Amino acid sequence: RVTRSKGVSIASSNQMDSITSKLYALDDVSKVAPYENSTSSEDVSDDNPYGLPAHSATFIVEGGAVSDIAQVLYDNKNPGVYFNGGTNPVEYEVTSDVHTSNSMTIRFGRPDYVDIDLQVELADPSDSLPSNIQELVRDAVVSFASGDLIDEDQGFDSDGFDIGEDVPVRKLDTPINQVVGQYSGAYISATTLNGLSTGVLSMDYNQIGSWVSDAITVTLV
Repeated sequence: RVTRSKGVSIASSNQMDSITSKLYALDDVSKVAPYENSTSSEDVSDDNPYGLPAHSATFIVEGGAVSDIAQVLYDNKNPGVYFNGGTNPVEYEVTSDVHTSNSMTIRFGRPDYVDIDLQVELADPSDSLPSNIQELVRDAVVSFASGDLIDEDQGFDSDGFDIGEDVPVRKLDTPINQVVGQYSGAYISATTLNGLSTGVLSMDYNQIGSWVSDAITVTLV
């Protein structure tokens, strides 16, 4: 659902939007983060906040076949643009279907995964929570992070966390409350994300959280 909703700009006149949507349209691609440095310098600046190479385009792609991704980038490359692979570069040589003497090494990046450690404390003064509450909360959080929990027609927070997107600690109340709110009197007592009880867990431009059920602990207090 998320990848389908982000594939709406395939025919866009903006090249970065068009390429991003074509990548989302590929099988098994779940996340795409596009970045462009149109300056002539790799120095960090307002126009190049991540210090990417001059005149470059960087696509960080989660999922999808390497050959399919490289083909999309090759087919839509503008002259003079350098494809940068970030910190986890993938290289694949593509040969033109039309001019078989033309070939090019295409680069893109895979995301860096940040291990997530989530500690949830629940208060249950009326003893209403079911015995499998830990499993229910774990499943809800993982589903929320991937963009599968909330239908897009219901409004906000339906897309999960993208590559490079910071994770506010309090945003995780949404999936937890969707479970706990079904049981009278129960509520969230505390939430700790990678040691943070407030604020945000910062992500670099090519990072994304690795949301694993086993790293989510739910305790009753």
